[in-house]
Amino acid sequence: MDGTYAFATNGYGMPPYGEMLNNQSAAFHCAEFTHDITGGMGWNVTITSLAGSNFLATQLGNQTTYEE
Repeated sequence: MDGTYAFATNGYGMPPYGEMLNNQSAAFHCAEFTHDITGGMGWNVTITSLAGSNFLATQLGNQTTYEE
């Protein structure tokens, strides 16, 4: 994370968050709300393409729950 975000509300930065991916600037959305993140942090990710997906590859395997 480079510490950038779209806007702040109630003391929290809202996505998309700025980051570098393969040495290129990228924007990310976080869908996991149980851990705080700050600029300078890094982590491993699993990328799941949802284009044309039936959402079975998501953690809950359910499009309605995922979108909610």
